[in-house]
Amino acid sequence: MSLSFGADNVTVDIYSKTLTVATTRGKITLDLGIHVSKTEGFTIKERTEDTIHLIGFLNDSITISHHPRGEYDVYTVSWLDKAPSTSRRMSWPSDSFSLSDGHWYGGPETLLQKWPIAESSIPLQPYISRDMVSHKDAVYGSFVERYFLNSNGCSVIIDENVPLWVGINENGDGRIVLSGRRDERVCPHNTNENVLLKYDIIVGSDVKSVHKISMREYFQRPVAIPDERMFRYPIWSTWARYKQDVSQQSVLDFAKEIDSRGFQNSQLEIDDMWSTKYGDFLFDDTKFPEPRKMMAALRKLDFRVTLWTTPFFNVESETLRKCLDHRWIRDGPEPPAQASLFVSGTSDSPALIRWWNGYGAMVDFTNSKASEWYIRQHATILKDLSIDSFKFDAGEAEFLPVTRGTKREIHHACDFSKAYVECVSKFGGMVEVRSGYRTQNLPIFVRMMDKYSNWSYTNGLRSLIPTCLTLGIVGYPFILPDMIGGNAYGGSLPTKELYIRWIEITAFMPSMQFSVVPWQYDDETVTRIAKKYVDLHASYVTPIVLRYAKLSTIEHGSPIVRPLWWVNREDSVTYTVGDEFLIGDEVLVAPIVHEGTTSRDIYLPGPEGWKWKDQRTGEIYSSSQWLSDYEIPLEEIAFFSAIKPPENDA
Repeated sequence: MSLSFGADNVTVDIYSKTLTVATTRGKITLDLGIHVSKTEGFTIKERTEDTIHLIGFLNDSITISHHPRGEYDVYTVSWLDKAPSTSRRMSWPSDSFSLSDGHWYGGPETLLQKWPIAESSIPLQPYISRDMVSHKDAVYGSFVERYFLNSNGCSVIIDENVPLWVGINENGDGRIVLSGRRDERVCPHNTNENVLLKYDIIVGSDVKSVHKISMREYFQRPVAIPDERMFRYPIWSTWARYKQDVSQQSVLDFAKEIDSRGFQNSQLEIDDMWSTKYGDFLFDDTKFPEPRKMMAALRKLDFRVTLWTTPFFNVESETLRKCLDHRWIRDGPEPPAQASLFVSGTSDSPALIRWWNGYGAMVDFTNSKASEWYIRQHATILKDLSIDSFKFDAGEAEFLPVTRGTKREIHHACDFSKAYVECVSKFGGMVEVRSGYRTQNLPIFVRMMDKYSNWSYTNGLRSLIPTCLTLGIVGYPFILPDMIGGNAYGGSLPTKELYIRWIEITAFMPSMQFSVVPWQYDDETVTRIAKKYVDLHASYVTPIVLRYAKLSTIEHGSPIVRPLWWVNREDSVTYTVGDEFLIGDEVLVAPIVHEGTTSRDIYLPGPEGWKWKDQRTGEIYSSSQWLSDYEIPLEEIAFFSAIKPPENDA
């Protein structure tokens, strides 16, 4: 039995348990209640012009309501649990969207990152941010926004208070599954236990307009842009080059190598193991005997300096010991666990958290006094040694223990990530973070997770563009694409070919970062190529990037790095191109992403009348066509500038 509903473009079938949204671009089909047998249909409890109230298996109640908004429509789907909160359920409300209806974008950062997301495969699991590199399997990464966008002109936004599980194409099943479960790992303090699953479906005219509406109505845009020097010149990190063997001498040698070869810098980042212990903000005097002298030398070479840091204070640290001796901070009559600096466990003591460098306590960023204390620890070394800023690592929700004690009750585990990032953002525009949740408003760089030094979509070179597009479409325009060539885990340098192709791609992204350096290969070829692209990034790419960075603070949902459909939503070819990207509406970039290849097919998007000028050859081509077997030698990357008719506005 099919029921027309809402704006006459939605039908609900109570027997097949489907909701179908028809748009001018196509349709999306939602399977309702996939947690129960297909033979278990719905019965209608109540129906009005804009609401259908259904009763399903186990007396669960599902309500579908229509909210017309003029230029778009919103359909809210809500599952209500009629069972007592203490009862054990046989199953949990689960709905799914077909991946074959249009193409889907957005959602999480993942280890295997593709654009669109249909070819990913992640089993149903709690939808929280995790350290995906440490897990090395199909888990969600450091960014898990509850936003999915469809090329047929729809988006799905899941309510923040829902204890959400998500599965994407599990075992190739061809669907995105949303499931609501009582799960403390996801929603520690659910304010409405009766609502197990709730989400909005936004329906508009096309994918771009729906995206902009979704961003405007549900998310915040950046309030400003980060430090401009970080856009223009490379970050030089010690991590991949030296790992934990960093020292005062290696830092100074590193800086002199960079300077002697004529490279500019945004900053030199001193990474892991500069301090005595994790959580102690003192340079290790064995490795860094004279940090002030080091800083003076770096200043003389015009380097700004940042330090790597985390929210963890290891059990060996002097800082943690002193905090425990003083019984933390008291704030009125609250019990100690609620007034401490650190997230507590089942007792008053800090919870012991395992992370990749040992065991420690984690600062309770829901406590304003703890956040202020954390800032003071960093501000002291910043002031004493003239450090410029910090690289803040970790912050994923998985590090928050289930038996948690925080000063402020958090409704969603990722709210803790949000509190962490909001705290550290107070250090200004030079901050970089690798995690976040609904922190799109902050004027700081978000870093892709540590990349592997390989060519693959599994966190290698081919994942760069899909990750950049995904982060941009969920509202983070200021993207730092991690280190050129990857992190060289395993001790081997990336191949020369891989490294050069990585340089070429990163040169057209918002920021560049080196750690494996070109002169580790040679000065004659690789260093020369690197200098060419660093200079091109500064002189040609950065002015364009900055224009669109500033635009992102004015217009909701305006990424800097954009998918090809951005300039022509009528062209279905653009929906599946995931190895090219646009800088704003002005530059099309088509790199080589396959080993041993010096040509590729390139698609030129855009409406009728647009043309594209090859910036290498000067050739001009019409839009909406493929260039087959386009030659791109190892030292080159294909990029084109848009030539638009005066009246055209994409």
